[in-house]
Amino acid sequence: MTIRRQKGYFIIRQHQQIPFEILSEFEPVGQSESGDIYEQWTLMQDEDGKAVRLRRISVKLKQKTRSEDSEMNLWVYLQFLKNK
Repeated sequence: MTIRRQKGYFIIRQHQQIPFEILSEFEPVGQSESGDIYEQWTLMQDEDGKAVRLRRISVKLKQKTRSEDSEMNLWVYLQFLKNK
């Protein structure tokens, strides 16, 4: 994950071909106009084989997408700065 290695952050839509390991069950975290929102922790390997812990967000959509998807999953790697 070159973005992470360069100290960047990202939110990327999940695609079927990306292998990952589930570390926790989905937990409900909120709602939006689009649907209910859940999160879980996952583990992936970067291009160097290093394990990377990422949050996976799932939106259970109220209306299906044009391609008939009923949910949207996102990989999230963000750091939040604390006010000093």
